Amino acid sequence: MDGKIDAPAKPTNNFAFNRSNSGSNQAKPKASVTLEVDADVLEWFKAQGGDVQTRLNAALRIYAQAHQD
Repeated sequence: MDGKIDAPAKPTNNFAFNRSNSGSNQAKPKASVTLEVDADVLEWFKAQGGDVQTRLNAALRIYAQAHQD
């Protein structure tokens, strides 16, 4: 594995990330982390409006679920 993320260079749709995309309505335990992301990625998430942290979490959950073994 080369460490690269296997994602399209440009998204093919404009998926709205929100709590309803998390896969469950029940609260899950949270872990606090410090995360560095590219400035342009963060600005894109901010430009979408709403809670950036919630949408970043939803995006990571979708990616993780799509890449389960």
